[in-house]
Amino acid sequence: MKQHIPHKILVDLDSLLQWTGSLIQVSPSVFSRCRAKGGQKAMGEHIFQCPMCQRPLLGIESDLHCDECDKTYPYQDGIYDFRLQSE
Repeated sequence: MKQHIPHKILVDLDSLLQWTGSLIQVSPSVFSRCRAKGGQKAMGEHIFQCPMCQRPLLGIESDLHCDECDKTYPYQDGIYDFRLQSE
């Protein structure tokens, strides 16, 4: 569906459905394809990098904090949340 419907229309439809959260759970499908750059393997706990500054993030199965840009990415129910929060 995402290949055939323009992004703007999908965003508008999603925003129209947000109010249904208390009635039924309708949510967009959000997936990420993660690949190591240059075929490198993760070294120890350095599995992720900060989306803001690209520095390695240290930690496994816990909130990840970037010392460089002072951003924290929460870990909840087995999922890391790398969404960038507007400030």
